[in-house]
Amino acid sequence: MLDENETDIDRFYKEARTVRAEIEVLWNEAQVTDVLVKGAVSAAHDRSLQENERGSAVSVGLLNAKKWRKLAELSEKLGRLIEDINQARKKVASGEFKKNK
Repeated sequence: MLDENETDIDRFYKEARTVRAEIEVLWNEAQVTDVLVKGAVSAAHDRSLQENERGSAVSVGLLNAKKWRKLAELSEKLGRLIEDINQARKKVASGEFKKNK
């Protein structure tokens, strides 16, 4: 019979795996937009950008910022899940839990 905290641990692990997968995908996407932003900055240093080039550079920059912001949020969420897992494990180890009937 599983105790309540062991069930929570399983749920936390499942959610942590999902968040980690989201982080991995978003990290790869952010690396691509980083390259695009660096390219736009380099081009702007070499010459004056045309209006459409400036618009594209701004759009890519904003998209990149959103990706990094989302990565930060997901990283915080993963950190909280790790803490939840550790707390639930401590409760199980100390015997401080309710048995499911």
